[in-house]
Amino acid sequence: MTLIPRRRNTTAHQRLLSLHRLAAVLLAGATALAAVPGLASPPNIPRAEAMRAKVEKLGVGEHVMVKLAEGPKLHGHIVGIDPQAFQLKPDNAQAAIVIPYDHVLKVKKNPGAITWMLIGAALVIIIIVATTR
Repeated sequence: MTLIPRRRNTTAHQRLLSLHRLAAVLLAGATALAAVPGLASPPNIPRAEAMRAKVEKLGVGEHVMVKLAEGPKLHGHIVGIDPQAFQLKPDNAQAAIVIPYDHVLKVKKNPGAITWMLIGAALVIIIIVATTR
């Protein structure tokens, strides 16, 4: 007895193949855009000015999280502010590092441990009150 292979449902199969092709084209396009330097990221000048303004607004002594364009996120205190860069003393480090504004993607105030404990305590109180009613 010879088995004859069944034909796949051509409409559903063709739709699936079309989706696979579309995904492949989109992935190839995104990869190509990332490879072209001018299209991959906006110019750094406006971003650098925005980061400088944000660092100046936060001020010296503030505990912040800094996300760099290349490299890890840094957590630490701002120890100095200059026109082209600022100094950050990372947590668990002895010396401050100089970070140019054009290398920064994001700067935000980093809440301390006490703030997180207060938020946690408030949530516990809210849950207790909500469940006892």
